[in-house]
Amino acid sequence: MLGLLSLAMALPLSAHAQAQTPAAQQAKPKPSPSATPGAATKPSGSPATKAVSAPGVDSLVEEARRLLATGQASQAMSLARKAGQQAPNDYRPPYYLALALLMLGEPAAASEAQQRSASLAPNEAARGAVAQLGQRIAAQQTLSDADAALAEGLYAKAAGLLDRAWKAEALSPQRKLAYAELLQGRQADLAGAVAVLRARAGKHLGTPEAETAVQRLQALAPELSQRSREQLALARRSASGSAERLAALRRAIELDADHEVAAVLLADELALGRDWEQLRPALMSLHRKQWLQAALERRWLTLDAWQGSPELLGLFGEIWGPERARSLLQAGAGGGFEKMEAERLARAKAEAAADYERAMDQYQARQREIRAVKDARETCLKDLETAEYGPDLLGRLYYTCKKRVGASNNFQRRMSECMDPVQSRWKRTCESRHPLPQELPYPKSPN
Repeated sequence: MLGLLSLAMALPLSAHAQAQTPAAQQAKPKPSPSATPGAATKPSGSPATKAVSAPGVDSLVEEARRLLATGQASQAMSLARKAGQQAPNDYRPPYYLALALLMLGEPAAASEAQQRSASLAPNEAARGAVAQLGQRIAAQQTLSDADAALAEGLYAKAAGLLDRAWKAEALSPQRKLAYAELLQGRQADLAGAVAVLRARAGKHLGTPEAETAVQRLQALAPELSQRSREQLALARRSASGSAERLAALRRAIELDADHEVAAVLLADELALGRDWEQLRPALMSLHRKQWLQAALERRWLTLDAWQGSPELLGLFGEIWGPERARSLLQAGAGGGFEKMEAERLARAKAEAAADYERAMDQYQARQREIRAVKDARETCLKDLETAEYGPDLLGRLYYTCKKRVGASNNFQRRMSECMDPVQSRWKRTCESRHPLPQELPYPKSPN
């Protein structure tokens, strides 16, 4: 609505200068033949005088504009039509009629009035104002067509129309949220939905719609991260320099703008392409994220072919100064993301193999310790048994307990109660003398 009200104020209060009609030219007084020779005459290149409006048209037009500025479109439409009847060659009445019709939700009728106003516009400024209204009417017609498509279930068509309106900046905050929901739900276009939500969240900070967009982005964060990783994996499987690889990297960044590896790999791919117009924005994006210096120090960028490039030296010089720029470029020589990643993976593999061997040695040593402790406990137990009951342990212990238990209905249970405490006491004594080391987990193979 605010955009339409601004259009209502686009024309000046008075009538714009218009080309004179033949009748006006005939009514213009001619110089008297008896004029004094040499008298000053009006230069032929002077501006044309304003056309005289029909009585009351200016007031009608001004009142229509005032009503439009306050949102009273129906009353403004009536006044604009009355002014158009009184001054059929004035472009202002059909202009305000078109604006009123647009505010009333009749874009087709508004387009007819706007075209009539455009045919009557007298100068470039007037034609520009009328053309701007035409763009707004076209956008409103697009939204009406999108609503109709949605009502019929033509979701792909509706998404295309809403995308056109979004690019023309004709979507209201509420419509942007609805458009994002359509992309995410019906079209399964997560990247498109995220782009709309991010634009909504960043354009009008603090508004309820912006907060809603931020909440939706936060809810989508896990899925976005997963989809971004999938696109990065697709890019890594694609051939270097291929269109498929570049497209997958760009999709990964669209889904997760904070994916450092995807951003660095994209810059590395563009560096291989030797196209400065594409490489510079990628490098600046890394710099804004504070990733560029680390990428250079890690030799992630293939910049060997750019060592003498005045464009690259100039950009890095503006960021770090000439000396630091040359130093970073020299330090990154012979690098490249895939090359550095291959070397890193080889180092990681070698380190994992060494760690596995060390862990296996520790595991086997611990197992030997455990076996030795268990053997010591067995020896301890035998020593205690011999010391207390002599060599014939079980017979003597059984005999002792049998005498103690005597005849009983619960003979077996009471015999166990008699013998178990003695054996448990010996076991606890040996366990305290020979503590068992803690078990180590079996090492996992790095393969």
